[in-house]
Amino acid sequence: MWFLPWPTEIDRKYGTRLPKAARTVRVVDTPTLIELFLEAAALPGGPKSTAAEFIQAHLAPKGDHYLIPRPRWPQDGDHSQLSEEIWPAYELRRMNNGDLVRGRALLLKSRFLALPQTLSSRQQYKIARLAGSTNRDTHLWRLDHRHDPTCEFPSCVEERHGHCDCPDRVEAGKRAKRHRSKIRGETSAQDAVRHLMALGFMEIRATSHVIRREVRAREESGSLDHLARVQMIADICHNLPGDLRPVSRRERERRSIESLRFHLREIEPDDQAAQWVRARLDELGYDYVPLLPDRAKWQRT
Repeated sequence: MWFLPWPTEIDRKYGTRLPKAARTVRVVDTPTLIELFLEAAALPGGPKSTAAEFIQAHLAPKGDHYLIPRPRWPQDGDHSQLSEEIWPAYELRRMNNGDLVRGRALLLKSRFLALPQTLSSRQQYKIARLAGSTNRDTHLWRLDHRHDPTCEFPSCVEERHGHCDCPDRVEAGKRAKRHRSKIRGETSAQDAVRHLMALGFMEIRATSHVIRREVRAREESGSLDHLARVQMIADICHNLPGDLRPVSRRERERRSIESLRFHLREIEPDDQAAQWVRARLDELGYDYVPLLPDRAKWQRT
C-alpha cells in the first residue's frame, strides 16, 4: 500500500486540489497521444490544432508518453458545465532525439480513465514527481531544435535558411540573467511587509512608554488617543508575519502583495490605517500604485 502523498495533489500557488480519481498516471503511444491532442484542440480553451503537425513530426515514433492530471489553474479557463469532465494535465513527451519534455494538455475524464493502467504505484509516483520537476517544455525544446540540419520538417527547413529571428542562445541566457538581477535589486512586496512590521513594532513599543507616562500623570484623553493608535498598528501587523512563513519565495511574494492590497483598499484621507501604510511605503520607496483600486489609482498616476 502506498502512503506517500501524491506529488501534484495540491497546487500551493493557486490553492487548488486534484480530485482523488485523477491521482494516477497513464502511458500512451505516439498515435494515441496525437489523437488525444486533436481531441483537446476541439475543447474550449484547448491548444491550436496547427501545433499537432509539429508535435507529430517530432515525437519518437515508438516512444512512450505519460499523462499526469494536475490541479486546475485560473488561466485554464472556465468550461462551464464541462468543468468537472475536463481535467488539465501534464504531458511528458518523448521527442525523436530521446529528450523528455513537458507539455500542457486537456483531457476528457471518461477518455482518460478508459486508458489502460500499466504502471505500478511506485512508478506512477516517480513519474508524477518527474512531471512536477521538469522545467523544459516543448517551446524550449523547439528553440534548441529549430537549427537542427537533419530535420526535414517544412518550418524547421525555412528557419534554417535565414528566416529565423530567434536570438542567440548564449546571449539570451545573459539577458535573462541580467533581467533577474535587475528584478532582485528592486524592492519586493516581502521587503515592504518586513518594513511595515519593523516600524510597526518599534512604534508600538515607543507609544507604550508614552501611554504609561500619561497614565501616571492622569492624562486620560491623550492616553486613549495613543492607545487607539497602538491598536490600529497592531491590527495592521497582525497577519503580516504569516505572509513570510511559506518556503516558496513566489508564494511569500503573492501573500505579501495580497496583504498590501487589502490594507490599501480604502486609501482615503480619513482612513488612518491606510494612510499609515501609505506613509511607511513612501519612506521605503515601494511602488504601491498598481495595488490600489481603480477609483484611487488615477489620483496617484
